[in-house]
Amino acid sequence: MHELAKLGSLGEDLALRHLKTLGFDLVERNFRSRRGEIDLIVSKNRAIYFVEVKTRRGGKTGHPFEAITKTKMAAIRSTAVEWLALRRVNAISVSFSAVSVLIPSRHGDSPLFEFLENVF
Repeated sequence: MHELAKLGSLGEDLALRHLKTLGFDLVERNFRSRRGEIDLIVSKNRAIYFVEVKTRRGGKTGHPFEAITKTKMAAIRSTAVEWLALRRVNAISVSFSAVSVLIPSRHGDSPLFEFLENVF
């Protein structure tokens, strides 16, 4: 697996663990369609959250959220519409959210998380 893919997978694992501590349940991970990919689909209180996870190591390459472009947001929205049609989920609301995971450069330090709901 390529180093960037490993970092992304690690970030998704950490983000999911963090979301679970906030009371979210995993519905699906890495849903792919021809329109795009959704990293995490989680639920809480009958609401569905489509979550984009961005991970950086050390913080020298900018904030993780800077990598979420308008094109990426449009692809996630389109993919979410497809997912909802395929799964026929009974949700009371839908949220497009993002989690940034900043893995510190010092070994032993805890990752930093930022969770933004309804960001796009």
